[in-house]
Parts: sequence; structure tokens; C-alpha cells
Amino acid sequence: MRERQQLESQISGVERLQRELADQSELIELGEAEGDETIVSEAEAALGKLAAEAERRQVETMLSGEADSNDAFLEVHAGAGGTESQDWALMLLRMYTALGGAEPLQGRAPRRASR
Repeated sequence: MRERQQLESQISGVERLQRELADQSELIELGEAEGDETIVSEAEAALGKLAAEAERRQVETMLSGEADSNDAFLEVHAGAGGTESQDWALMLLRMYTALGGAEPLQGRAPRRASR
């Protein structure tokens, strides 16, 4: 059931992109025919947003394998390298935590050993 909902959501998103692309293209044609530059510039800005959304959906498509919706665990260990390796591990942890906080990913750091 979950897979069906995901597929329906993806299909409706692509159909919406196609409709909006056609609408904006027609709007640009009408604006050029009437000589209205504001309509043309607004439609071009909307096309830019559509391109960004299409790019985002392309990445989502690449990450839509069988196991890609499953959770993952990441552990960062400094090892026995001393202070510099601890600093490096902390930088990696911050980077992955920031990445995990971005939509639609979620992340948290459950515990951290003190220095």
C-alpha cells in the first residue's frame, strides 16, 4: 500500500510539472505576442522554479530503490589518533548531522563521547 501511494504521488507530481510547463510556455507565447515583458519575465521565473523542482525529483528518482526508504545508522569514531582525529570526527559528525537535518532526510546524534 505504501509503495502504491509513493508511485501515485510521483506520477501526479510529474503530471503537474508537465501541465505547468505547458501553461508557462503558452503564457510566454501570449506575452510575446502582446509585447508584455512582465508576463514573459514572470513565466520565465516560474520555468526556473519548475526546472529546480524537476532536478529535485530526478534526484529522488535516483534514490528510490527498494531499500532507499529504509533507515540507516551512521557512526563516526575518532579512533586512537588523538586530538586531531577527534576534531576531524567532530567535523564529519556535524556535516552528516546537517545533511540529515535537510528535508526529506531526518537525523539526530543520540550520544557523543566527551573529549
